[in-house]
Amino acid sequence: MIDRQKIRKVITETLSSAFSDVRVRDIKFDEEMESDGTEILAISVIFSGKLDAKKMPDVVASMRDKLGRIPKIAFPVLSFISQSDIEHRKRATR
Repeated sequence: MIDRQKIRKVITETLSSAFSDVRVRDIKFDEEMESDGTEILAISVIFSGKLDAKKMPDVVASMRDKLGRIPKIAFPVLSFISQSDIEHRKRATR
């Protein structure tokens, strides 16, 4: 079983140190299997604030490095979804 608390801590601390105005609202996890049999951990990070696209490759690399140190974790596939996008989609589908 994966340690979700450690994963949450890594993601929250890494984003907070890279972006002072970003707040993690929620983190969702799905253990999945790719068509080639590779196990992955799909992680959706819901946040408020602004992410700097230029910094994201380094931030994601840092997260993956730290997440790779957590025992029993499959390869992490990260998605970042802004809270404002979620709210916009909810309004659009009403």
